[in-house]
Amino acid sequence: MEYILNKSSIRTTEHAKINDIHLDLDIPSVNKFSNFKVDGVEYKEYDSNNFESKIGLILPKSHNLDIDVTKDGDISISYDINNILVDNININVAKNINTNITIKYTSTKDIYHVSKLNLNIDTDSKVIINYVNLISRNSKSFIAIESNVLGNVEVNLIDLGGNTKVNNYYSNIIGEQANSTLNNIYIAKDNDIVDMNYYVGLTNKSDEGY
Repeated sequence: MEYILNKSSIRTTEHAKINDIHLDLDIPSVNKFSNFKVDGVEYKEYDSNNFESKIGLILPKSHNLDIDVTKDGDISISYDINNILVDNININVAKNINTNITIKYTSTKDIYHVSKLNLNIDTDSKVIINYVNLISRNSKSFIAIESNVLGNVEVNLIDLGGNTKVNNYYSNIIGEQANSTLNNIYIAKDNDIVDMNYYVGLTNKSDEGY
């Protein structure tokens, strides 16, 4: 089936061929997922009956984690995938927190990985996110990261696995002291497909707290 993905929020001439990407994909059925581990923080786990992100894939099920970070420290989240994983991770960081969060994905088989990471960073917090894709060579990866930032966040997207990589980063920076940084490392060769879409918005604080 052909999908039109990673549509740019700011369109340009179609001749440039950078507004979106067309891919023919055979996505397997999404089943319940349990092969994951979280260290350093409490979390809530649940499944949802629908999934959508700014990548543009709409899928019938996702594995969800809700995480509230209320103290300093290191956090690690790891997934080992054997067919398909559709995951939605929601991380809320309270005020005045320093934390390093590593999220790692591995597989030994060729798989599909569709992911959405939602970050909410409160005032005066400093957060480092290490998002590490180590899935197998012929896998397909679709990563969407969104952040609302009143403090400081550095996202290190280490995108090494797979031969099809589609990712985007949408960040809303709120207030004069907020800062959002994205560092991206990826490996591609031969006929690999890589498509990236990054957008940063600047918002002043309002009476409603933004």
